Amino acid sequence: IGTIVCIALNQAMVFAFVERIGDMRNFGGNAIQTVLIVTGFVNLLPGILAAVLQKKFAPVNVGIAGPILQALFALSVTGATTFAFFAVPATLYVALVIFTHTFMFGLLSRVDETGRAVAATPAMMMLGSAAGPALGGFVVATVGYPGLGWAVSCFALVAVTFMLMTRRELARQPGQAAVVAA
Repeated sequence: IGTIVCIALNQAMVFAFVERIGDMRNFGGNAIQTVLIVTGFVNLLPGILAAVLQKKFAPVNVGIAGPILQALFALSVTGATTFAFFAVPATLYVALVIFTHTFMFGLLSRVDETGRAVAATPAMMMLGSAAGPALGGFVVATVGYPGLGWAVSCFALVAVTFMLMTRRELARQPGQAAVVAA
C-alpha cells in the first residue's frame, strides 16, 4: 500500500512539471508537445506488457525496480541539459507507473484474502496523485526543479523499503514463495 502511494506521489510530483521543465530548458514548445503526445500513445502499452510478463517477473521485484527507475527517470528529467535525456524518461515516466501499479495490484489481490486492500487501490492512487503536485510545487518553490528529482529519490527509497519489508514478510508465509521470487 505504501509503495503504491509513493509511486503515485512521485508520478504526480514530476509529471505536473514536465512541460515547465522543458520550457525552462528551452527545448521548444513543439518538441515538448510532441513528448506529451508520444507519452499518451506509450501509455497504451504498459498494461498489455504487464499482462504478458506477469508470469515472468515477481511482483515484489517489480515493486522494487519501479521506484528505482522512477528516481532515475526523475533525476534525468529534472536535471537534463539535452533534449534526449529529458524526452525519453519523460515519455516513459507514466508508463512505468502503470506497469508497476499493475503488478502491485496483482500482488495485493494475491495476499489480501479479504479484498479490502484491492478495493482501496483507487484511494491509494488518489492520495499520491492529489498530494504530488502540491508537494512538487513546494519543492520547486524552495529548491527548484532539480529538487523534484531528489524528492522522488527519497520517496523511492521509502517505497523500496516497504517492498523489502513485504518480501521478508511474504517469505515467512507458506505458499507465498511464487509471489516473492519468480
